[in-house]
Amino acid sequence: IHTTYLDNIDNLDESFIEQLERLKSNNLKKYNHLVLGEWSDGDSDFALWTDDLINGLRVSERPPLKRIVIAIDPAVTSKDTSDETGLIACGVGFDNHLYVLEDCTGTYTPKDWATKAIMMYRKWEADRVVGEVNNGGDLIETVLRSIDQNIPYKSVHATRDKLTRAEPVASIYEQGKAHHVGKFLELEYEMTTWEGKKGQKSPNRIDALVWGATETVLNKKREVSFGW
Repeated sequence: IHTTYLDNIDNLDESFIEQLERLKSNNLKKYNHLVLGEWSDGDSDFALWTDDLINGLRVSERPPLKRIVIAIDPAVTSKDTSDETGLIACGVGFDNHLYVLEDCTGTYTPKDWATKAIMMYRKWEADRVVGEVNNGGDLIETVLRSIDQNIPYKSVHATRDKLTRAEPVASIYEQGKAHHVGKFLELEYEMTTWEGKKGQKSPNRIDALVWGATETVLNKKREVSFGW
């Protein structure tokens, strides 16, 4: 028996249907695999995550969270060929587990991604916005504060390569302490196919996830470990 999401369209929530439509517009190959069930080689042998790992930790509702952040991995241009701007909302529960709440990654102008980040901040009643400044420099804070002068913001700077930064976050999943609240098709596809190879397309969704997880979970572990 071959079934797809489309066979169950009447029972899917509106936000998930929007993900399907966005995926169809942005990447037909991914849409055909994830939505229509066309054959694929499956998870990459060298990716840090697998579908089974993510699916096994998925939850339908978030628990009370003690901290929520909006993480930005910005693109500085908005052409069709530009990298996407990673925009991820995530939080840490009272169980000290990571909960991924929303993926709004897309191709935006700086003003548009800043506006979207602030909307996410207000929607989730987040504690802070964090942004990677390697590409954007002071751009992120400048654009955010031009829209909301009082937005709580923290800049983060990458000193190691993307794969090295992602490995501790993958470890949280391997320990059973990271959960996706619902389905995030494009994020999960990127997580299970990105290998960190030289020349491979930048994983903007993963980058934003890494910064969000680092701010909510990993940094807190270091503070406890060193008694700060």
